[in-house]
This record gives sequence, C-alpha cells and structure tokens, in this order.
Amino acid sequence: MEAYIFSAALRDMLRPKRLIPWMIVVVLIAVVGAQASNYFEGATAVQKYGLLSSMFVFRLVALASAVFSTAVIAQEVEQKTVVYLLTRPVRRWKILLFRTLASITAVIIICVLCQLCFGALVLGPSKMFGATFLPDLEAIVLGAAAYGGFFVFISLIANKATTICLLYAFGAETMFSNTPGSLIYGSIFGHMSGLAQHPSLPDGNGGALKLLAGSMGDNPIVPSTAVPAMILIAAVFMGIGCFWFSEFEYLPREDAE
Repeated sequence: MEAYIFSAALRDMLRPKRLIPWMIVVVLIAVVGAQASNYFEGATAVQKYGLLSSMFVFRLVALASAVFSTAVIAQEVEQKTVVYLLTRPVRRWKILLFRTLASITAVIIICVLCQLCFGALVLGPSKMFGATFLPDLEAIVLGAAAYGGFFVFISLIANKATTICLLYAFGAETMFSNTPGSLIYGSIFGHMSGLAQHPSLPDGNGGALKLLAGSMGDNPIVPSTAVPAMILIAAVFMGIGCFWFSEFEYLPREDAE
C-alpha cells in the first residue's frame, strides 16, 4: 500500500497537464541561461555556469518545491478531497511521508532535467559532466529533500502556504545569502551553494545578477557542513510533519472557492 501511495502521488504530480508547463520552464531557463552567459567578460565557462546555475537551476528547486509541496495535503484540503484520502487503511503519517517523498521525487526529476539542458547549452555537451556536475546534482537532490520537508510542514500549519514558501525562498533566503554573518546558515539555498562550491566571477562581473544568485558575499558554508545540515532539515521537518498530521484533524475548507 505504501508503494501504491507513492507511485499514485508521483503519477498525479507528473501527469502531462502538470509536467508540460514545467518542461517549457526548463527549456526557457536553459535558453535564457545560454544567452546570459554571453554577457560576462573575462569569465571562464565554468564561472559563468556557476553563477547562472545558482540563479536559475537552484532557484527552480525552491520554486518547484513550493508548488509541489502544496499538492501533498493542502491541495486536498482546498479541493475537499482530503476526506477520501484519509479513508485509506493506512496510518496517516505514512500517507504524508510517502506523498512527501513523491513530491520531492517530482522536483528532483524536473530540476535534474533542467540541469542537463542548462549544462548542455551553457558548458556544451562535452564539458557538462565535469567537476561541477556531481556537486550540483547532489545539491539539487538534498535541496529538494530539505525544501520538500520544510514546505510540506508549512502547508500543514498555515493557509496560503505557497505564498509563505515563496516569500521564504525568494525573499528571506536572498537576504540571508547576501548578508554578511551567520544568517546564511538559516538558508537552504545557502547550503546548496555551499555544497556546489561554484567559482566566483572576476571582480566587476555579474552586477545585480550576483544578488539573485546569492553570491554578493562570501559563503562560509562548506560541503561537510551543507550535506548533514540539509539531511537534518529534511528529516526533522518530515518527522514533525508526520507527527502533526497524525495528531490534528484536517477537514475540507469551505472558504477555498
């Protein structure tokens, strides 16, 4: 039954009606990234890729996580189908856990496809599997898990969860990543960047794009810190979310329409 919950949720999240718009976004990101890479002077292809990957691909992880996380439970509440979901002869924490894992898997699939397209256009097919590929892949997987666990928990405790998650990902995290000091440790994006260790652009390059890429300041996070931190974030929030969903009632929202 657990495998069925996971596979059914994943099929629903990746059905063509939902997947096609994301594939369009993936192609647009790759094309825009390739065009943007032409405007940096004195930077190597890997330096260009690093900035643009942080700015586009890593941000896509946050965006997709915010959207797919609401499909785990919050969407069921708004569409008044949560009652049918809870009639299954499976413990509630298992329903939440395996649907959360399905949402994380959907985000990983979309973002890895984006990384492949982006790398092929910016670095070229012959160089895209170089030293930066595996750290970026690891950052996408762990970032999706951390965002997924955190955002699903937010969707359990707050209305308008997607808005809150986007404000965190594109508002608070942008500030944390570009502010000197320890605030960056409260940013999942900061940990993804610390794991990837993208090389910096030469001075005078990037401009405002560095702000969007979270690279205005030095990132003190190193891979040995980033990996356990993101695993811990994912495990803690998925654990708290499973407990919360098991202990509190969730009824259809009458004000959703």
